Amino acid sequence: MTGWNLKQLLKPRAVALIGASSQPNRVTARPWQFLRAHDFAGDIFPVNPQRTEVGGLPCIPHISELPSHTDHAYI
Repeated sequence: MTGWNLKQLLKPRAVALIGASSQPNRVTARPWQFLRAHDFAGDIFPVNPQRTEVGGLPCIPHISELPSHTDHAYI
């Protein structure tokens, strides 16, 4: 597979959280909680057109606006 690197899967530099929520009882908040609990050092990009921020990070309204260095997307 050209253009794909196993390191991106195992050690991502950036993660997008599609449908992100900061409400702890929501399923969409769990990836955010997991990344924080395990001291993820990369960039986290919450994506949700209905929110301006999640967990203190600005929300991106659409996946087309994600930076090109995003290695993972949780949906």
